[in-house]
Amino acid sequence: MCDDKKLNIYLISKKVEDQTTDKAPWYDTKFSKTPFDDDVLKRINSPACVIKSKKLDFPPPNTMIPKNFDILAEDEKLSSKPQLIKQWDNTELWYKKDDKWLRPKSIITMKVYTQNNDFSKSAEGRLFANIWKDSLDEYLQEFSYQAACANLSLSSTILHDNIHMAWSGYHDSMKSYVMQTVDKINEMKNADLKEIFEQVKEKKLREWKNYYLEKTYLQLFQSWDNVFLDVSFQPKQLRELLENYTYEQFSN
Repeated sequence: MCDDKKLNIYLISKKVEDQTTDKAPWYDTKFSKTPFDDDVLKRINSPACVIKSKKLDFPPPNTMIPKNFDILAEDEKLSSKPQLIKQWDNTELWYKKDDKWLRPKSIITMKVYTQNNDFSKSAEGRLFANIWKDSLDEYLQEFSYQAACANLSLSSTILHDNIHMAWSGYHDSMKSYVMQTVDKINEMKNADLKEIFEQVKEKKLREWKNYYLEKTYLQLFQSWDNVFLDVSFQPKQLRELLENYTYEQFSN
């Protein structure tokens, strides 16, 4: 692998975009390919670490690793059908116990219904929600890796009338996982997300452009909402808005 005559090195970065000379025919990806220069060959054949300011360290303690795998006792009252546990303001909390599969796991789902930023009324509101969701995924990346090490996962989806979030994993650490996720979401409101925003914007522009290169039947499946719902927006509409959408608009 370290024979430079049989080696390719791939560098993927926005910082080298202005150095590209070619463009991929289908997705317009900019790229260049060049032979190794003498400096790179020297580093390959005579490697040496010159970085002295950094050191390897352990990651922070993972507080989401489960310790209790006991199966809860059966309770027909709670497992026969969903029960309304608590209700306040415009919020309802439901619970249904699983007495069939006998696994020490749980699933928590949350639907957020909101009219903030005209979420379910305008293309601008839907654009914000999509960028917020993808920015959240990027912001939670390291946290999500810790959760994955504890066999916990979170998915978030922008639906036509709500934001749907689903946590799954071992019930022993589920409460900690959900609470830490909510804390992270609150932290994000005051974080500098400019770099994340630019990455997400570029990714979405490419994704919504490539959507129309998909097979026709795949486009049809993904256009289900556009066919049956009055307040729904095509990727083309959202992409046109996103082209001139700024971080300042998103942040405000």
